Order: sequence, then structure tokens, then C-alpha cells
Amino acid sequence: MGTAGSGDSRQSGNAGRSPRRPLRLAGTQAGAGAHGSGAAGASSASGSAGASAHGSVSRSAAPGARQSRPSAGASSPKGGRSRAAAPSSRPAGASDRASARGRGASPATQGVPASQHPTQRRPLGSGPAGHASGSSQRPSPRRQQGQRVNRTRYGYPTVGERLAKTTRRTGPGRRPVIGTTVQHNGSLGYIRRGPFRGNAQRRAARASLLHVLPYALGVLAIVLVLWGVGSLVQGGFNPFAGSAASGDASRLGTLSHAFADGFATPPAQAKLQADSPGAVVLTPGRVTDSGTGRVTFSAVGDNIANENLLELADAAAGETSDDQYDFNAFYDGIRDAVQSYDISFINQETTLGGPDRYGYNGYPSYNTPDSLADAVVAAGWDVVSLDSNHTYDTGVEAIQHSLEVWSGKSDDVLTLGSFASEEDRSRVRMVECNGVRIAFLSYCYGQNGYDQSELPNDYYAVPYTTEGMQADVARAREVADAVVVYMHWGTEYTHDPDETQLTRAQELADAGVDLVIGSHAHVIQPMAWVNGANGGKTLVVYGLGDVWSGYHDYPECIFSGMMSCEFVKLSADEAKEAGRKVSIENVVWHPLIEHWEGNTDTVYLLSDYTEEQARANELLAGLDDPYTWMQDLTKQVIGEEFTIDM
Repeated sequence: MGTAGSGDSRQSGNAGRSPRRPLRLAGTQAGAGAHGSGAAGASSASGSAGASAHGSVSRSAAPGARQSRPSAGASSPKGGRSRAAAPSSRPAGASDRASARGRGASPATQGVPASQHPTQRRPLGSGPAGHASGSSQRPSPRRQQGQRVNRTRYGYPTVGERLAKTTRRTGPGRRPVIGTTVQHNGSLGYIRRGPFRGNAQRRAARASLLHVLPYALGVLAIVLVLWGVGSLVQGGFNPFAGSAASGDASRLGTLSHAFADGFATPPAQAKLQADSPGAVVLTPGRVTDSGTGRVTFSAVGDNIANENLLELADAAAGETSDDQYDFNAFYDGIRDAVQSYDISFINQETTLGGPDRYGYNGYPSYNTPDSLADAVVAAGWDVVSLDSNHTYDTGVEAIQHSLEVWSGKSDDVLTLGSFASEEDRSRVRMVECNGVRIAFLSYCYGQNGYDQSELPNDYYAVPYTTEGMQADVARAREVADAVVVYMHWGTEYTHDPDETQLTRAQELADAGVDLVIGSHAHVIQPMAWVNGANGGKTLVVYGLGDVWSGYHDYPECIFSGMMSCEFVKLSADEAKEAGRKVSIENVVWHPLIEHWEGNTDTVYLLSDYTEEQARANELLAGLDDPYTWMQDLTKQVIGEEFTIDM
């Protein structure tokens, strides 16, 4: 009877439909009535009412019938006990309709209970994976194709993958926010805009910088404060010693010197800039063994590179004709003497014009290699005049090149007499040492082959005019304690000063110049004191000769002099009485001789020179007793008023 009932139900439920293949239900007992009380154990077409060979039971459920769970007394294929079926008050078929709506049942399965639907695989990426037993997932298409899939360290999709799959979710008129995805590990993804844009590594680097930035700003603020305090102290403000002398850094207290040594701002620089904002100061505040208020000074004449000297310098640099020149050996004999003074002066007669236009030449149109400037600095000269009658020998471009060369050595030397502009010319050139400030000026009588009106300006080679000189001296005296003027003047090969020299020497003394240094005559000329209009005295050195020239057959042109003296700063009362802020003391004349022997040429002090060397000197070959001749000429020209060191 159970068999007949089952068959009737199947036939009535499937009227008008084609027969369906029975479902295989894994791990359940067959048996259910039309309302949950039907006979159990209905057999299939084979007549078996028990479990199948694999522990499964095949059955055909009647339409509208409700499948119940296995009874409590039924045994599972594994020998376990099945839980009792729980009755349901839900109308038959409701579960099937809901299942059909949720799964989007196809027309072929409409009206068929869910228990009879074929098992369907859920598509990848459509939601959380199902937990039904026996379901399996296929690899993604990219893995099937062998492509590399980027993942984060925790196995989640990268930010790039997330952004690629992001759909536009913003309303009309609003810009989408790109890159604000939060990964599962809690870190922010890529942020395109704003102060914290970029990936995580860049944001971390900026965060580290923001942590360090306050400390760096604090250190900078401390440095600026200390620098300001040091400037005040060096400018004359000393709270530890009451009131200090204005601009006299050497008289400040010990603590003030400690500040000054700790900072790059030179002593008295603050006051100096206030007095003369345009002043050019070399080695400001330098302190030497000479002591406070006293400066030792030396000066030599013209430095001329003739053709024969260029050949020696070319050979000294190694291979010849390679545009390499070494001039250092020429000054070995006087190097120590030059460097022993606080300030040393030289006149560079020839221009460093570079090799491009005319090549390197000697007399009559000079063009000297740039390396001569290195030798001058290495020898120890601090102040270099560039104004002579040969300044325009190779044109304006050569002058500009020469100025560039010397400008590159502005930390070591102070140049004057030739300037790049009128504004530069108007700036006071000054050296400060041991609390004494000395200003320097330079003038030339004219240029070879040119009238002054034919020259492009007055600052490439400064000419002498009485009015211009007086204005320059007045401006220099406002900021300096002493004024030194170099004059390129005189009649060549003449030991006595001419009328023009004497006239201009008086004009300089009346203007308040403390020291006048002269050269150009190629031979030595005397020194003299000249009284100024205000009662002060000016020391005038009319001609120092050529410190280095290589002249053959002209013994008097290779015999020159070095003048040395001391500038001593006077007190206010002493300065009022003397008409000068400094006095010039210990004036000494040091004869110099250029010695040429074989392939060498060197300048020596006569006090260090011997009679044997004098006889071996090829430049003195025409003299019977060259050493005595040099002594006699010095006494004849310089006289007995000043000390001669020989």
C-alpha cells in the first residue's frame, strides 16, 4: 500500500510535466507523508526500501509534500543517530517560493520544491561564499591564465585592485574621493590630494620630518640669537665691562673675546658697517703679535712679467708651450720677509688678460698669465694695486678678465685702482688689524697711447685729479684711522722726483693722507716727510723701483727697495695735536736685488745677499764691483734721514 500511495502522489504531482531525474540526498533517511505522517520506507523502482550502497536513500517527494528531518530512531550510514524531525507550522510550498525568489529560479524550476532543485554553483565575486558541504571553488581567471596577483602582506587585495573595482558612488555635481580605502590591516591606502597625500611610505617620511622640524628650527633660532649677541659684543657693546671704546674690539673683556672667537662676524664689523655701509674690509679685526693699536707695514714697487720671465715660468711649470706657468720661485728670497709684516703692499703693473685674444706677452703690450695672482698671494702680499699705464695694453676684455681673476681671491687680498663699476670704485678699500683701520687709494698719471677722453670710463684705471683725490680721501678718513695712497707717477729711469710728483705730494699731504707710495720710474727714488696744511706730516716714498722685471743690461732697473714702517694709533688728545689719527714710526728702507743665474731668477734682500752672489748675477755682469755699487747707490738716493737695512 505504501508503494501504491507513493506512486499516486508522484503521478498526480507531475501531471503534464515530463518525468524528472530523482535527486540524490546525501546522508538522510527516505520517508515522509503528505503532511508529515506518510509511511516511511517507500522504495524506489528497484524495490529497495533501505539505504543505498553509499548510505543514501533515493525517493520521489510528492508535490506540496514537506521533507522532514530523519527521525530520532533512525540510524545513519556511519552508525550514528539522526536527530528527530521538527514539525513546522509554515504552509507547504512557502519555503520553496522564498528560495526561488532568493536564488532567482529559472522558469524550468518554477513551482518545484527547493529540495528538488539541482545544486548550483555561486558565481565568484557575487558575495560571501556558501558553506554547503561538497561545494568547491575554481581558481580565478587570472590564476588560470598564470598572471601574478598582487596581494597585501595579509592576503587582501591591494589598493590598486580596490581602486580598479571602485564604482562611482557620488551624486551628480560632486567629485569622487579617490584613494580613501581602508585596508583590512588598518592602514590608509593611497591618498591623492591634501597635505597627507601619497602612499604610506611617503606619509611616514613626512611625519618623521615633521617630528624633526621643530628641533631644527629651535637650533636655528639659538644660532641666530647667539650670532646677534656676538655681533653686539664685537661691535663695542660689552655688558660685562661697563662702557667700552667704540669699535675697539681688542679692549673688550675676556668673555667678549670668547663670543668673538665663537662666531664668524669679525670684531667691530657692526660699527664699521654703520659708519660706512659700502666699505670693503680685508681681514677685519685681525690681531697679530704687533699688539693693540700698532700695525707693521711693508711696500714694494712694480711687478712686471717680461718675456724672458715668462719663459722661465713656463719651464718651471713642466712641459713648455702648454700655457702653464709657475711664478712662485721668483719670490722665494723675500717670502719670509713679506709675510713677517701685518700688511704688505705690491703694485701689479701688468694685466692678467687671459690667453684667448693676444696670448701671453711681455714688453711693450703686456699680458700676464692668471697664475701670477696665485704666486702673489702665496708670497704674502695683502694689498695689490692694479692701476698702471699698462692697464689698457690688451683692451677692455682683458681688464674684465683680470678683475674676475683677482675677485676670486678677495678673501686673501684687497685690490684697488681698477674696478668693475663706478659704484665699486666709490667703496672705501680698507684693512683692519690690531684695532687700526687703514684705507687704501690708487691713482695713475695716464694710459700708454690713449688720451683720457678716449677711454670708456674712469674706473678701469683710475686717473689722478686733484678734486677726485680730495673727495676720495675725505670719504676714507670718515671710516679709517689712516689713509695710504699709491701713485703711479714719475719720469722713467730718473732717480730724482719731477715737479709733477712734488706738486701732487703736497696736494696729498694737504688732503690729510698719511702715507704716499710711488713707483713707475723703474728705479729707486728718495723718501721724504711733507707737512700738510693742517699741521700733520705725510711720509712720501717717491719711487720703490721694479721689484721684479728681468731687465738685462739695466742694472738700476733690477735694484729696488722695500719700505717698512709702523702705524701707531694715537689717543684723542694726541691726534688733535698731531693733526693725524696715527703716527708713522720705525721707517726702514730695505734694498732688494733681482738675481738671475742660469735658468733661475729670484729676488733677495740685500741684507741676505753676498758678494759672491752679486758677482754671479748675470744681470749685474757689466759692473766691476756690483755689491759695492748697490750700497753706494742706496745711500746716494735714500740719504741718511731714514734707516737703511743692508
